[in-house]
Amino acid sequence: MYSENMKKLLLSLLALSLPILSYGVTYNVTVPSGTKACYIAGEMNSWSQQAMNKVDESHYTLEITSAMTAHKYKYCSGPSWTYVENIADNRSYSASDVVISWAAIY
Repeated sequence: MYSENMKKLLLSLLALSLPILSYGVTYNVTVPSGTKACYIAGEMNSWSQQAMNKVDESHYTLEITSAMTAHKYKYCSGPSWTYVENIADNRSYSASDVVISWAAIY
């Protein structure tokens, strides 16, 4: 029905159309001045706030080995949703995020 070349072409197109997923994701974020802690919550941790590691006064990082780049997430300045970042939508993975402001600072 399909020639061998046609099969190869269709398989190649299918492979290119699939999203690239990687396991083990490192999240990096720049936070506003005055932030004392940073947490991340998302699909990778059942939307529970997980403390991040402080790099310096305005940067935090965390590697989550079970995370995939397809997971949605948000940052918080404290261990509850009271301290969520002021954005409407959940984030998609970026190697370096920036939080502009918090709903409240922990």
